[in-house]
Amino acid sequence: MIPSPLPQNQALSLAIKVLTKTCDATSLTPDKFDLATLTRNADGKITYHEYSTAESQALLDAAKAEEATGDA
Repeated sequence: MIPSPLPQNQALSLAIKVLTKTCDATSLTPDKFDLATLTRNADGKITYHEYSTAESQALLDAAKAEEATGDA
């Protein structure tokens, strides 16, 4: 049985959590990594999106908030 795909927002959250845990720096900041996604829309067109520093920081902040509440 093939598992259902992970929604993009959950996949991004998981990627940030893994980066945070495995980063050799004391704290992860957007200037220390690049994040991009490849997605396919309903028409089959593939889209590449490279996350800006602000978008990456928002994902880091969300992961830190989730960890602080114990949901991580």
